[in-house]
Amino acid sequence: MERKRTKKKYIVIPAAALDLLGIGTGAVLANDKIKLIDDKVVIKAGTKMDLDISKYVDVPKSKLKKLKIDTSKVDTSKVGEYEMTVTYKEQVLTLKVKVTDTLAPVIEKPKKALKAKVGEEVFIEKMALSVKEASDYTLTFEDGKNMTVFDTPGKVKKKVIATDIYNNTSEIELTFKVADENAPVFEGYGTKDRTVYLENGVDLMDGVFAKDAEDGDLTDKIKVSKVDTSTLGEKEVTYTVEDSTGNVSTLTIKLTIESVLEELDQTMYATTAVSIRSTSSAEGEKLGDLSFAQEVHVIGRDKNTGWYRIEHEGGSAWVSDSYLSDSKPTVRTPSNNQQSASAGKSKAAAADSNCAADCNCDCGSDCDCATDCQADCVCADCDCSACEPATDCLNCDDSVTFCDCGDCWIGF
Repeated sequence: MERKRTKKKYIVIPAAALDLLGIGTGAVLANDKIKLIDDKVVIKAGTKMDLDISKYVDVPKSKLKKLKIDTSKVDTSKVGEYEMTVTYKEQVLTLKVKVTDTLAPVIEKPKKALKAKVGEEVFIEKMALSVKEASDYTLTFEDGKNMTVFDTPGKVKKKVIATDIYNNTSEIELTFKVADENAPVFEGYGTKDRTVYLENGVDLMDGVFAKDAEDGDLTDKIKVSKVDTSTLGEKEVTYTVEDSTGNVSTLTIKLTIESVLEELDQTMYATTAVSIRSTSSAEGEKLGDLSFAQEVHVIGRDKNTGWYRIEHEGGSAWVSDSYLSDSKPTVRTPSNNQQSASAGKSKAAAADSNCAADCNCDCGSDCDCATDCQADCVCADCDCSACEPATDCLNCDDSVTFCDCGDCWIGF
């Protein structure tokens, strides 16, 4: 039995007809449209707009990358109503965005202590408080005023209230250090410009004290600026001290750091026999002696003690400045008359009534009278001022330590 073949029939619909049906080539198919989850969005002022499109449009994930969101007309810093759009191909959807403010301002606690003085007006605007708030706000003390006055010194607590334009409020309790009228005072020799020696060690607190009328001694509260005390030169040192009520006193001095050793290069002479020491004091080890009028080469001086540093046996040693002179001392040889006068000390005092009158030196009872009283007169008290300016007394000098009226003798 032979089967008959059935021919398929196709219906051709003109493009114009398709357009009339709404499914033309330029239209979005029904199953390709996007729709809003909600046509309104509410956010809080000061927050950022969420740009996750999936939260606003119901659409398959495969199409999310083809959607565009436009929030350029939304200002989240100000309360109000705005519009944002979502675009997919030729479809544009509009959402209403409402920016609201229900958050109270947040007053941040100051990092530094707030300070004031008794009787001084304190304005909130000058306190430089930091406030987190999207809207405009005002700050007041708890009495509603923007200024307060403290009557007593010490730590005083005050409440500060922040209110934004939408009546959202918050408050914070702040502590003020209220100072009295008396600031601490620096005292001591170390509070003036001074010079110190590096080798002695530099103590910046040496001779520096601080006192306060209410708190008493505040020396242990003094803060000192950082200073390099290991090098020579002029330094600036700043001292700061604060009392319990917040009064701060500051002092700045110039501190000159020098070497205690002054370099010299000169010739000097011993004025008497004297010891040579290992250090610039009598406590130093004895290294030897200088003889009277001995010449030495001086290479330095200790500014503390005044002792001179001299060259000694290939090295150096120290001699007291009391026994060195720039000029070389001279030794005078006693005359025969002087030797006779000195020998006269062992003689019995003569009872000659003319002795005192004959002795121009007017030595009184200390005169030993011999044949020639003037020549033999001895000033036993070693005071040249007792010598009259007679022939044999012209050489008397205040610098000697022992003298005869006949001449000057240098004692050792």
